[in-house]
Amino acid sequence: ILEDEFKIGFGAEHRKELGRRALQRIRMTRKAERTTEFEAAQRVEGFESQLQAQASLKIEDEFDEPPSNTEYAVKPDQVKILWNDIHDAHYASSWPDRVHHGHLERAADHVMPGQKRILSEEDDILADDDFTEAAEPPSVLKQ
Repeated sequence: ILEDEFKIGFGAEHRKELGRRALQRIRMTRKAERTTEFEAAQRVEGFESQLQAQASLKIEDEFDEPPSNTEYAVKPDQVKILWNDIHDAHYASSWPDRVHHGHLERAADHVMPGQKRILSEEDDILADDDFTEAAEPPSVLKQ
């Protein structure tokens, strides 16, 4: 867009030619940027060469094997939803079959970590820690 505006002369009356010192500062800045980019590329290249020496190690991915517990045992094309509001659970039966429904226990830890910033211990802490899944679904979800 700016190139088109320069071609048609948009705002030409407000632009002025850059002076010798300004052009010199621009050249010096571009040279410093090229130097910094070159040094960063050298550091990255050195780091890559160090990693290549260790690349023969086998790193086991946690997703290579199925999970040992059944907490997250849903098929790859399924979605697992944990309900903590009974009102929302009433609509759970009309969702598609690929959606797996669970229910959360009523506890003080229903806020995911990182969602509430705790400023001090004196503040009222509404919730902390991870979600926990109920051992048995409520009667509303039983089918």
